Amino acid sequence: LPAHIATLLWSCFALAVVLWLIWRLCPVTKAPGLKTVTLLLLLSGGIFAATQYEWQPADALPFTAVNNSEELQQQLAAARAQGKPVMLDLYADWCTACRELDDKTFSDPQVQHSLSDYQLLRADVSANNAEHRALMQELQVLGLPNVLFFDKQSKPSPHLRIQGFIPADELQGKLEQCQHSQLC
Repeated sequence: LPAHIATLLWSCFALAVVLWLIWRLCPVTKAPGLKTVTLLLLLSGGIFAATQYEWQPADALPFTAVNNSEELQQQLAAARAQGKPVMLDLYADWCTACRELDDKTFSDPQVQHSLSDYQLLRADVSANNAEHRALMQELQVLGLPNVLFFDKQSKPSPHLRIQGFIPADELQGKLEQCQHSQLC
């Protein structure tokens, strides 16, 4: 399950356990007002939490989806025509490190600023179907997460390739090095 759904389900489970414990441990005859006050506090806390909760996680970056090699080639050609470098993120819902990249690296304001001139592509290979496997084989991707960079002529930049999780400051350093050396 996506992280935001799992968190919501665990929260509901915890709330149900607390309500059950209150009901079992506070007999009405001993403290009739205590149950009511506790239930009202829990209800108001739940309402407050629900209004503060981010129901749909915002994408850290505005990715364009690609599902296969043909779509990738079309996007690379479009970026080449615009003179833009490309970052391709190979991602899966079940990949913990992929979500960590979104939460900790791609959400960093400096990283987002450094990537603002890039065409940002994402191949969600969660389904692991034949097209996804063919794309991963073509790109020589053995595991996730994997982030590939292409220069303004759509040629791969192997020195920038990322395999596994990378903290925001490390990615920022690689991007700055790339910009200073004119390799991107």
